[in-house]
Amino acid sequence: MSSLPRSLCCLSLCLLLPTGLAAQDKWSWKVAPYVLTPSIDGDVTLGRLATAGINVNPADIIERLNLGFMGYVEGYHTSGWGFNIDYGFMDLSDNGSFAGGAGTANADIFQGILTAVAFRRVVQTPDTNLDLYGGIRWWDTDVDVTATLGGLTTRAVSGDSWVDPHIGIRYEKQLPNSDWSLNLQGDIGGFGVSSDFAWTAAVGVTWRASDKFSLELGYRAQGVDFASGVAGTPSYFAYDTVTHGPKIGFVFTF
Repeated sequence: MSSLPRSLCCLSLCLLLPTGLAAQDKWSWKVAPYVLTPSIDGDVTLGRLATAGINVNPADIIERLNLGFMGYVEGYHTSGWGFNIDYGFMDLSDNGSFAGGAGTANADIFQGILTAVAFRRVVQTPDTNLDLYGGIRWWDTDVDVTATLGGLTTRAVSGDSWVDPHIGIRYEKQLPNSDWSLNLQGDIGGFGVSSDFAWTAAVGVTWRASDKFSLELGYRAQGVDFASGVAGTPSYFAYDTVTHGPKIGFVFTF
């Protein structure tokens, strides 16, 4: 599936899901488009090629972004159970020249992450929420590199998609005499099911402007260590990276 249909499907979900269900007074809903200005650091191995380092900073992403989307939807039931879905992707491209004009190189990188969880609110007071959650995280990554050197053109295309289980905890504490609250979240996953190990850590604050709108500011990091295929063959793909950066979200409550 191309990145554009992915974004349209996710946007439709964010906009339409609450509309059909918000009338049920036992449910409350949050829809949050957000902006993450990330860096991607780590290593990638394509087929027989040597492991290469990845170091993409926010300025690189802004300059080289072809298409991107980030959004979040959450439903919470008065029974204490809830769910949320989070999806974001980046489609990047870049090109350059070898020293001395010996050749050129072009690279395309796509990374999409879809997270779906169910959570249980185990602590709920007027100023504190504590949730335990578990779910799945779907990674979709493709790397396409074409290099021309000395009249010879070489292309390496690799990537994979995989699903990891994960478990985690989320904490929210309203600051005294304030419309601000502190948010902490962390999870671990992979467990050798698909990736060897995966994790998420996030910290932030929320400003509640009204009953219908809040602003979230924070920092989030997601790491994954994944490999597929047989090392030393064209089928091999390894992706060991951390995607991290500041985040701003616009939360609409129904």
